[in-house]
Amino acid sequence: MTKRNDESVAVFHALETPRSDCHEPPLDDSHHPLDCANWLSVVTLWWIHPLLKRGYKEPLEETSVWPLATADQAHGLQERFDAAWRKAGEKKRPSWQFVRALASTTSGTMTLAVLLLLSSASFSLFQPMVIKAIIRFLQDQDNMFGIDSGYPLAVLLGATSFGFATANNFGMFLTMRAGCNARMVIVNTVYQKILRLSATARRTMNSGEVITLASVDSERILEAYMIGLWTVISPTMLVGLCILLGSQMNVYVGLAAAGAIVLIMYQAVTTSRAIGQFRRRISKLSAERVKVTNEVLQGIRVIKFYGWEDAIQEKI
Repeated sequence: MTKRNDESVAVFHALETPRSDCHEPPLDDSHHPLDCANWLSVVTLWWIHPLLKRGYKEPLEETSVWPLATADQAHGLQERFDAAWRKAGEKKRPSWQFVRALASTTSGTMTLAVLLLLSSASFSLFQPMVIKAIIRFLQDQDNMFGIDSGYPLAVLLGATSFGFATANNFGMFLTMRAGCNARMVIVNTVYQKILRLSATARRTMNSGEVITLASVDSERILEAYMIGLWTVISPTMLVGLCILLGSQMNVYVGLAAAGAIVLIMYQAVTTSRAIGQFRRRISKLSAERVKVTNEVLQGIRVIKFYGWEDAIQEKI
């Protein structure tokens, strides 16, 4: 019992101990825990525990949340984006300059997220094989791992589930973090661009376009970071699934599953293209609507004075 308690204490200290190169207090309210958290605390999301503990004791307020981590602050992100923008402008395809610059700004985080999500997909495909081995063990049959004891199989199943949950949760956290960084860069870049425009160029833009770029379009980029990776990971998982079906059952079952998946994906791609066309049309109308709504709010006193509510409502 004492040995088990010592192991628990050692794990707790490993989670709480900051990195050796950190000189700031890790739990100080003026610093984000991610600035000093070690790799074990980051992977297991232990660094957020003080916030959960505080929320258990009292209602959370705006002042209860730490400031942004150093790597997530706008100044550093904008410097990295500007450097990537200048480097991307030297390429032969200037139309992809923004995409390359934004991808380069968040490349480190997204690369790790891709590896983690691929690992979680591998764990999810490996888990049914472990379950099959356990079932065959219960039926006194040989399994593919050659293990003739139930305890190692149970440990393997638990380790697989733990690996899947850890890799998936941490990967999704990284995609959300990279998406928020990209959204911050877009909003900051939009307003910096507006400040640099000449008076003549400013007349060609309306307030609706600016608000749409800074709010709606940046939110779409955040959503793309959150779910965009699955456009690569999901087909990879489906290919692996078809291969497993073919190897565990027979070739015809795998081919039938592959054919059904191809039909479903074709329908999904066709539908998404149609939705994309409608969204492009709606974005132009929404920018104009935001502009009119902004003008109405600025001149609401005049509208109420002359009784133009019905006409304005009809226009909006």
